[in-house]
Amino acid sequence: MYDYVKPNLTGAESSIVRPAVAANNFELKPNTIQMIQQCVQFDEFCNTFKINGVSDNGIRLRLFLFR
Repeated sequence: MYDYVKPNLTGAESSIVRPAVAANNFELKPNTIQMIQQCVQFDEFCNTFKINGVSDNGIRLRLFLFR
């Protein structure tokens, strides 16, 4: 019975879609990732820097993986 009610995730995709980045050299530095992992106010930290060609949401979605 358990096998019939167990969810099947085959073919399932994430509903989170990271936007395309227009920057040629977009890179998340290891020290930035480390600061994100230690940071309490994620949103406030993300607002402290900008990267040309990368939207605010693009930065947040990439950094959230390390949170």
